[in-house]
Amino acid sequence: MSLTVENLGTQHIVLHVAIEPETYLPVFEKKCKETNKEVSMKGFRKGTTPLGLFKKIYGNHVLSETIKDLTDKEVADYLRQNNLHYFANPLLVNEDTQGINYTDPEKVYTLNLELGLKPQIDFSVLYSPEHEFVKYVPYTTDAEIDEQIDLM
Repeated sequence: MSLTVENLGTQHIVLHVAIEPETYLPVFEKKCKETNKEVSMKGFRKGTTPLGLFKKIYGNHVLSETIKDLTDKEVADYLRQNNLHYFANPLLVNEDTQGINYTDPEKVYTLNLELGLKPQIDFSVLYSPEHEFVKYVPYTTDAEIDEQIDLM
């Protein structure tokens, strides 16, 4: 699995995650076997559906979930290692859901995720001795207060 970063601006990046078959196939097979144990199909007892039939019906869905889970894990690890803070959730760009096919075990899937990064703010300037805050105290008279009360 590989992850590359493309900077679109100071606070805007796109993460390109490529998932090779060596990474997703073992996880896909494991998920298929686990899910097959819970599925009951007409004509078969619960958990006894042939794996080939299960993959034919649910294979693409399980594979897309597997790819999504692996991508999410890789992106979360990258963001945690680089200490990046971002807004909301990564946005999937150029999603190729029609291209996901479990019968093509040699395909490398690439997902592009767009992120908006939070800006770095330096508050140390506010606490420096040369920086001074001015506190304004409004001056009001009793006549002004009475006038505002009458307006209510």
